[in-house]
Amino acid sequence: MNPAPAACPRNPANVQPPPAEAGFKNFRDVTAEVRAVFLAKRGADHPAADALLKEFENRRDRRNNFFHSTHLLDLTLQPADCVRAFVDLLDYGKLLFGVDWDAAVAATGNMETCEAVLRIDKKSFADPSVTPKLNAILKKAAACRGASDKEGLRNRPPSRGHPPAPRNP
Repeated sequence: MNPAPAACPRNPANVQPPPAEAGFKNFRDVTAEVRAVFLAKRGADHPAADALLKEFENRRDRRNNFFHSTHLLDLTLQPADCVRAFVDLLDYGKLLFGVDWDAAVAATGNMETCEAVLRIDKKSFADPSVTPKLNAILKKAAACRGASDKEGLRNRPPSRGHPPAPRNP
């Protein structure tokens, strides 16, 4: 008999793996189990988890149907779909791991910035007025930075191992 796995940060609930004789679980079996855990232990978070899992299932179904049906020959990857998928993964990580997720995102170089850009991008696909507003903010920020530093970013030291920006002669 195998000893029970020790509790670890990646398995905070100390969830036991199913016995080998339990058989193979398909994707829907796993998402149903996740829903059941949220319903039983984190009822307040169940609607958010359920919505994310439905999106995951829909994307997976569409992808799998592509390989088994001629009805999806027009399937293409749209930027908005990719952005929504990434934001869903970020939301799911936050839902599963809470403050530990926030700490991991903060500790990963530029991940907070990437998350902000993805969320703004997602918002801009839903509301086209976001992009011009964001561009105006960035233009003002660049003007402010330029007023205090005539050379802009080129005069700053390299960060995180990136080489300095090329200088104009």
